Amino acid sequence: MNDIDVTVYFNEHRLAALDEVLNDQGRTIEGVLRKCFEETYASLVPEEKREEIEALIRQEEAQAQREAEAARRFAVIHFHEDGDDFHFTSDLRNTLYSAAYRYRNFLQEDVGKLTLDSLAVAFGEHQPIDDLTFSILCDAMEHDERITALLEFDFDSGIISVKEQADPEWRSYRLKDVSTAIYRAERRNGLSLQTREQIFEDALHGQEIQQKEPEEITPQIQGM
Repeated sequence: MNDIDVTVYFNEHRLAALDEVLNDQGRTIEGVLRKCFEETYASLVPEEKREEIEALIRQEEAQAQREAEAARRFAVIHFHEDGDDFHFTSDLRNTLYSAAYRYRNFLQEDVGKLTLDSLAVAFGEHQPIDDLTFSILCDAMEHDERITALLEFDFDSGIISVKEQADPEWRSYRLKDVSTAIYRAERRNGLSLQTREQIFEDALHGQEIQQKEPEEITPQIQGM
């Protein structure tokens, strides 16, 4: 929204007295001024003009939403344990490295103790999705640059499978090897993120286990 600040100068003693009275009434100066602005706007600006402005505001909001969605980058993640599944997207933890970091430092000790949706909280802000949406997003990854990675955490077998945007095929690793790789990347202070990611990749080199077909990893995904 293209809101702007409006500055009004008022004597500090008068302002303090007004603020005290309004607080006793459960109101605020900001709220009173906003209401005053809205009433003044409605009384002075003709209805036809207001309708034009509201249409313009809706148009600008829709455009901003489209631009934000186009700029979005997120991972599509699946947790599986003991017959239970939880699917979600994460904008903040959208690479194998960042997801592995969360697993080692905030997740692995709670696996088997918490529900899968509670475990997902370790990824910070995330959006739960159903299995159908998960499958659609997996199929769309090849043509949708917003999707940076597909991540499968199988806590029963202790395996993580990943397909990042640049990967032609899925890769699978033991979660304990991924955790060790994060330890090696994070044990020294002062390193850049790029350096840590390279140490992580080097530590995983040669640790890849036999590739699983996507249908084996997630039976609901077809045609991948």
